[in-house]
Amino acid sequence: MKRPSGFAGGPASAGPCSIAAGKQSVTLVLVLAGLAAGLALAPPLERASDSSQRDVIRRASAAYYSLKDRGLLSCQCEVVPDWDGLFQTVKPAAGAQDQLLPLLKQTRFQVTIGPTGASSVSHEAGYPPPNEQVAERLRMEIMSIERLVTGFFEMWSPFSFDSPFPDAQTEFKLEDTAGQYRISYQQGPIAVVTTMAADYALTGMDVKGPQVEVHFHPQWQRVEGLYMLSVIKAEFATGSAAMQQMEAKVAYQDIEGWELPSTLAVKLISPSAHSLNLTFADCRVTKR
Repeated sequence: MKRPSGFAGGPASAGPCSIAAGKQSVTLVLVLAGLAAGLALAPPLERASDSSQRDVIRRASAAYYSLKDRGLLSCQCEVVPDWDGLFQTVKPAAGAQDQLLPLLKQTRFQVTIGPTGASSVSHEAGYPPPNEQVAERLRMEIMSIERLVTGFFEMWSPFSFDSPFPDAQTEFKLEDTAGQYRISYQQGPIAVVTTMAADYALTGMDVKGPQVEVHFHPQWQRVEGLYMLSVIKAEFATGSAAMQQMEAKVAYQDIEGWELPSTLAVKLISPSAHSLNLTFADCRVTKR
């Protein structure tokens, strides 16, 4: 299994009415969650575990809905943020909403997902801002959306284009404890522990390293008897910062026989509450 591609750049800076407003941002949460997922899902190399453990991993991998296995090569979707809803949860500076909201609604976003599940986001601006101060605020908002979308797909793609488990030919430890599987391995300084039910539903993933600690709690829906990610809750901390909480819910749409995201609802629960909803529309797909 290939490791998910890394993020371009760091989290966006906070703007006067950004989703990064306040001390923390929804964007930062998803970027960290996606980063941790990338570390956790990277193959730890070294020697293979025994054949019975490899069989469990193979059966578990086969229990998940895979767009790649179903012949999807790539897809493109328009991304439509709910700006009105965002401005209800994030209070902008005086006058910022009147200046920015029309510009934001005129900006069109598009996400492209390639053959490996890696994503890229582009945008097309509407009419120009009236001055440089508004232009800078607009740039921050656009950057926040692009990084949020990229962060989400970095987190979502390993579950939808590949397997959420370590490569069966790499070293890992699998334990059967009270009807649940526990899979643990090391990726450099990063320690990863994944828990899985007897029916192969992944129930949790803990990622710990020198500067990051993330706890994932995914929830699944069934499509044709296979698991598809529907909710992911996470607690994370970086450095000496306090633990924070986020939640992302994704709904799906049928596009020419493939299940692709239709809506995404992201919520930062603590230390402060922010939320943003996205719609994925006009999706176009390419077969392998």
